[in-house]
Amino acid sequence: DPTLHPVGWLRTGRLLNSDPLAFAAENGVPAFLLAAALAWAWARRAWPGPDRDLALATLAAALCVGALDAVLQLPAPAAAAAFVLGAAVPIGPPTPARPTRWWPRAMVVGLLATAVVLSTARLAGLMERTHPDGGFAHAEAAVKWNPADLTARFALVEAYVLEGDCARASPHLQALRALVPRQTEVQSMQRACAAQAAPAPPP
Repeated sequence: DPTLHPVGWLRTGRLLNSDPLAFAAENGVPAFLLAAALAWAWARRAWPGPDRDLALATLAAALCVGALDAVLQLPAPAAAAAFVLGAAVPIGPPTPARPTRWWPRAMVVGLLATAVVLSTARLAGLMERTHPDGGFAHAEAAVKWNPADLTARFALVEAYVLEGDCARASPHLQALRALVPRQTEVQSMQRACAAQAAPAPPP
């Protein structure tokens, strides 16, 4: 496979070449089913609208191209598709309020709150990783905010190993072995730490 880089930090591209597979793999089956339900609800509202053809063309393009490439995984095309699909839903007269149970609203609020917390943590980690001052403290903070950030953790481990500080690199190496167990670069850094810890041969 020419896209496989055995000695790089990321062995393959960081985005899957399929939007549906990426969504299901990264978010899980429950989120995939919720997205399908949302798409069905959108289709029922948008079908009689005047912008139906534009919306269907946008949806078909996103689904067809996204089945073979990373389209909706990127912010710009995802935002453009969401804008077109949202604008295609006609605004009708307000429907009379119906009594609803409390638990669906509580579930929605809980899911939104969880999404906000996770997004905030990832954003904080990204801000720490791209801090202009750099340094070990900011890299450590980035990893704490987002433990799955391979770029920050690889950079931190590599810097520790180059500094000869394998004691501080060890927990991050263990985490990388759990995240990417077949990564040859991780194995190489572990061997470097083992060589540093080995006693010097007698003269």
